[in-house]
Amino acid sequence: MQMAKLFAVKGYVVGCIKNNPSKTSYKSFDEAKQAGDIEWAGAAEFTGYSQVFIADNAEETDGSKCLLVKLNDTDAAKSLRDAAKLEGHPERIGMTVYVNGLKKANYGLPGIREIDAFKVEE
Repeated sequence: MQMAKLFAVKGYVVGCIKNNPSKTSYKSFDEAKQAGDIEWAGAAEFTGYSQVFIADNAEETDGSKCLLVKLNDTDAAKSLRDAAKLEGHPERIGMTVYVNGLKKANYGLPGIREIDAFKVEE
């Protein structure tokens, strides 16, 4: 079994998985997108609050170029959730975040979990 690796990443908040998605695990971003479970910039509203997609480009909409950041599995992640979740805060699209955590799948997609440190720039 491969161990998850600790790493630090900088990215821009570009979207989220909606609240109550149709699945809890996907084989690809395309599958999640086809299911209608991804909320990107320009969404009528954002309902996702337990994770966000980050990318190198603040206008990214290609899920294969994103990481899904889990916002509820550690105290640091919960603090980041308060600062970065999109539910009720569409103005956070494009916000810069720095995250330190474990490189692990989230919803079956490439992601970062078990965050132990973060920084947010508006």
